[in-house]
Amino acid sequence: AAHERDGVVAHVGLLRQRLAHTTDELTQCRTDQARTEAALSQTQHDLAQTKADLERTRDDLAATRQELERTQAELAAFRARLDQIAPVLSAATRQQQQPSPPQPARLPSPPMLTDSLLPRRPSTPASPP
Repeated sequence: AAHERDGVVAHVGLLRQRLAHTTDELTQCRTDQARTEAALSQTQHDLAQTKADLERTRDDLAATRQELERTQAELAAFRARLDQIAPVLSAATRQQQQPSPPQPARLPSPPMLTDSLLPRRPSTPASPP
């Protein structure tokens, strides 16, 4: 009976060791689960933040596209206006680059009539007294 009792005690001791080891493993699993849940919660939070950032980025992109379209329309209008005035500017530039046409030769001025060339009139005597 003592031998049987020693075997039961040894078996109980072994079961207690297994129980302690299993309890440690369970505690470790619970710790890991808590860490995993915290990481999952953080990941869900990050995902929600990323989705919000993505929505803002989409909105910004849409606004940028509208601005680009407006700018392209302005550029097209500017080009159309430039196409309208380009021939005028080109002609004006060519005209400025060409030497001015020669002035017609000036004929010499007729000689000025001077007193020496005018016929002399006889001097009239002073009025009679």
